Amino acid sequence: MAKISKIARAALVLLRLTQLGGSVVNLGFVSRFVYLSSIADAEKDPRLMFTIIVCAISTVYALIFIAPFTYTFLAFPADFVFFALWLTVFSLVISRVGTDNCDAVWFRSYWVFYWGSSCVQFRLMLAFSFIVMFCYLLTSGLGAWVSYKVWRKPATVPDAQSAPG
Repeated sequence: MAKISKIARAALVLLRLTQLGGSVVNLGFVSRFVYLSSIADAEKDPRLMFTIIVCAISTVYALIFIAPFTYTFLAFPADFVFFALWLTVFSLVISRVGTDNCDAVWFRSYWVFYWGSSCVQFRLMLAFSFIVMFCYLLTSGLGAWVSYKVWRKPATVPDAQSAPG
């Protein structure tokens, strides 16, 4: 069995730290917004509730798998699932505003009304969602590559002495 390189281990830790940081930042933004909208007795947007759930689960997952042990590389299928979840989060939130971005009706009547500020927080939430999504894709690819390199079977070459004839 081949050893896992130090570069792959360092890349994994860096990607996990980015995933952790991005999911915590998004969790903070969206949780604060939901808190402010609950004070105003506003209806909770299911897209934002889904975002909170994905952020919370992603935070716990990144904390558990941050250590660069062999088993963390084997979690690449779960990393791909988290990539799909973050892609869904990004798509659901961006679809609320469409191409209008901060001039959209939903943004003006819902986000700004309860948040009470410009669209900086909204754009940061979208940016961190995209960064975390991309990091999960990279982690999934890194885990698949390392798993292939470590557990592949070496090609067997028959001995010249044991060959017939």
